[in-house]
Amino acid sequence: MERLFTNFKEIETDRLLIRELRDIDYIDLYEIFSNEDVVRFQQIPPMPSKEVAKQAVSNFIKGYQQKQKIRRSIIYKDKMIGIVSIHSFNYDEKSVELGFMLNKDNWGLGIMTEAASSVIDYILKETDANIIIAKPRPENIGSIKVCEKIGLKRIGHQEKAIFNFVTEEYDDQLIYQLERNN
Repeated sequence: MERLFTNFKEIETDRLLIRELRDIDYIDLYEIFSNEDVVRFQQIPPMPSKEVAKQAVSNFIKGYQQKQKIRRSIIYKDKMIGIVSIHSFNYDEKSVELGFMLNKDNWGLGIMTEAASSVIDYILKETDANIIIAKPRPENIGSIKVCEKIGLKRIGHQEKAIFNFVTEEYDDQLIYQLERNN
């Protein structure tokens, strides 16, 4: 899994380019993260300004350089429209967690299914990861559908598992998992 931090190449699909996050992406990141519908299931409030987005991109890039999290831009028609993240690395179990967010203007087009599927293929081809996990909230029907379309199976439901900074309460999350076929 270490290779993801040292040799993560761009991924191209029929419609998308998945590439490293760049400083200039803060403008599109703001458009995504400032939309209340998009962040509704992220346990965070909408992003208040482009300046906050600029700092977030800087923090995302530092997180990659410090080998903590990987965030990749999803580019469609020369515009960043979403993010795929790889995080919660467990080197003993050889597992990673996958997360994703998409600009609301691009919902329902199969873009996230295409992006997430290509990232999973890349992880399985380029690393020794055996388990890929996603943890959508039970109300997040769109993310649940993506998980199912890309081959993750529901294996659990955690009650009051993640703190929501908007409601200041704990939210449930589902656990979806894909295991490498050995």
